[in-house]
Amino acid sequence: MKQEVNVASKADLMLTADPGSSASKFIYNVQKKETPIALAMSPEVAVGVSVSSIKALQKLSMGSTSPINDAWLQIPPDSKKATVVGYLAQAEYQGNARLDLLKYEVIVPKFLAAIGAIAQQHDLGNKFSVAIACLLPFGEYPNKDELKTQLSKSLADFAFQGSRLSVELADFVCYPEGGGLAIYQRQQLGDEAFNKATIPVVMLGHRNSSLLLFEKGKLSLQQSTTTENGFINLVKQFCTLTSGQSPSNRLVEAIYQAGESPQIDDIKHLIRSQDEDNIQQEAELLKSVIKTAREDYWRSIKNWLDEVMPSRYSEVFLVGGVAQYLRQELTDYFGEKARYSDRIMAQIQEVFPQLEQSLTSRFLDVFALYCDVDEFEPPKPKGEREQQARQEKIRQEFAIR
Repeated sequence: MKQEVNVASKADLMLTADPGSSASKFIYNVQKKETPIALAMSPEVAVGVSVSSIKALQKLSMGSTSPINDAWLQIPPDSKKATVVGYLAQAEYQGNARLDLLKYEVIVPKFLAAIGAIAQQHDLGNKFSVAIACLLPFGEYPNKDELKTQLSKSLADFAFQGSRLSVELADFVCYPEGGGLAIYQRQQLGDEAFNKATIPVVMLGHRNSSLLLFEKGKLSLQQSTTTENGFINLVKQFCTLTSGQSPSNRLVEAIYQAGESPQIDDIKHLIRSQDEDNIQQEAELLKSVIKTAREDYWRSIKNWLDEVMPSRYSEVFLVGGVAQYLRQELTDYFGEKARYSDRIMAQIQEVFPQLEQSLTSRFLDVFALYCDVDEFEPPKPKGEREQQARQEKIRQEFAIR
């Protein structure tokens, strides 16, 4: 699975991406600065929006907004219709995450929106180069060449917020989701140990669940697999069992944050009743339905794991935001073999202290990929540094004696 990307050389922008269905996660570096930057964008996309409509809306806005929250594209740049991405698509144009499309089919506007916003924030001008490393669901990984072709063509001539850009795709590599963590784990274990082991990487995401199985250092295409049983299925069941709820990003976050023991404060903004007598009753219903949907979703994940997991392995790496959501169930299922990448999560929090804590687990894969392709050495976690300092102090004390 190893691919080479010559990012250290000539690209003005290095971008790694996990354009997920619950959030688009990017980590980038402009002109080889020492510290990378993390960027999360809302996943919604609205296609075919009138450019005149967008400009009319802009006249009504007060003050300037972040380009991340005001992202709209024209492809080609003289088109009268625009593609709106992220917060603006969700807030003003009834955009959605387009789960009806393959992820690779909806990735291109997400990439262009992120690149346009970064160019504006960092004064890259209207002509520059970018090197891209991205993650795709295992089932869509064979489409990587088509994605590269579409990206190269669209980047060459498009407009962001009405300004024309010409971006050269200097380098491009693509990995299946979970691949970033697999690379990170190989570095932690060392090539010799990794090449001898059977290592399953289970990626549990919003849209898909995937198993990447590494045998003797290589990805087994025959035994790796994916299913469309993602967190969105839990959300859809919740909507089916309740009244007036729709599978919005807001609902997804509410259910995720509620965890295994939802409290009133977690769901009060979902309550639709106005009558005081009905509010408590609806709250109890929502709590009950979340628990039921969670139990049913875990049962479906367990059945899938029973079917696809290899018979022998010493440890399994559990990746993605859903792995944290189902951490207790997964720990009960896998026992001492379960690994949750807590070390790299601590590193993400140190490198990106402003990143919302709820997003940390979702950045695991793309951060691990960034560290590899841009040869970035993250700091050791604070706990490790403190332990080393204590050990060094003890050594010095014995040396003095």
